[in-house]
Parts: sequence; structure tokens; C-alpha cells
Amino acid sequence: IESITAEKVEVAAQGGDSLAVEVILKAANYLGAGLVNLVNIFNPEMIIVGGGMAKMGNLLLDPAKQVVRERAFQLPAQAVRIVPAQLGDDAGVLGAAVFAFQQELD
Repeated sequence: IESITAEKVEVAAQGGDSLAVEVILKAANYLGAGLVNLVNIFNPEMIIVGGGMAKMGNLLLDPAKQVVRERAFQLPAQAVRIVPAQLGDDAGVLGAAVFAFQQELD
């Protein structure tokens, strides 16, 4: 179990492994449920998913988006864009640096 990684599960799912597909769909369902809460409470224009989840791309995000479309309030669910992070693992650090820089300018 210690040698199992998200990347290995992704590769197995892409290779047709039914258990790996089931694991990803279950994770997507949980991710989608969390995103539903964000959409219903905050009505964001966009949600950016980062980290290991973003690396799985559409394999994980498409089913999670479907959960949002099915369970969130209709108007915000139609309007929100759910996208993978483009900055990789450095997104948090870069965001903090931009925030600190903006605080200095204000």
C-alpha cells in the first residue's frame, strides 16, 4: 500500500483497471461534493483545482464537474468554470508572493 501513488492509480485506470477506475470515480464524487459546497456558498466564477488532483486532469475533473452540475444550485453550477491549475505545485507560493507584493503597493 505504501508504494501506491495517485500517478500509479491514474496509469492503471487509463489501462482499464476496474479498481483504479472505481477509486478515481469515488474520489471525483467526494471532490465534486466539496465543490458543490463552494459553488452554493460562494458562487465563484472559477474554481482552480491544484495539486495531485489537477495532475489527473479530465480523468478526475470531468466526473467531479458532473457532480457539480447535478447537485449544485442550477444558475451557479452553469456559470462556474472548474479548471486544473496551470502553475503546478508552486501555485500557493506564487499566490502568496503576489499578495504580499500587492500589500506593499497599497
